Amino acid sequence: MATGIESRKTIDPLLDEINFGSRRAWIGKRFHFDAAHFLPLHKGKCANLHGHRWFLDIELEGPVNSEGMIIDFGLLSPYIDSILSRLDHNELNKEVPNPTAENLCFYLAEKISTQWPPNFPYLHLTLIKVWETDTAFAMIRPNLYLRNG
Repeated sequence: MATGIESRKTIDPLLDEINFGSRRAWIGKRFHFDAAHFLPLHKGKCANLHGHRWFLDIELEGPVNSEGMIIDFGLLSPYIDSILSRLDHNELNKEVPNPTAENLCFYLAEKISTQWPPNFPYLHLTLIKVWETDTAFAMIRPNLYLRNG
């Protein structure tokens, strides 16, 4: 009977090169962008246009490679920055109709998972956390394999 590791390896030949018995690790990185939004379904003051310095925390999980890392932070940043560039110094409602911190989490998880570079298919996106203020955030745990297309 096949184990989960064996069956995973037979499903995707790209994963055959990875030693699934190796050490696995989680990494995280924080990004920021400045953007305005309003909450059209909210009855309070946030129904008015206002701005924030937003922070995005992402967490990835994967096997540790021969260099001792799951991915070089320098390779990770350009992909996330390219997604955030659409939001930075913009009105979030143009991208997300009701841009609550929760809805931004789902939007960013979808963008990251569909625009991920194909040379890192073995990583999991395990956490998206969007900080609207210094003390308030929303987060999701999508546990998505990062694959392009």
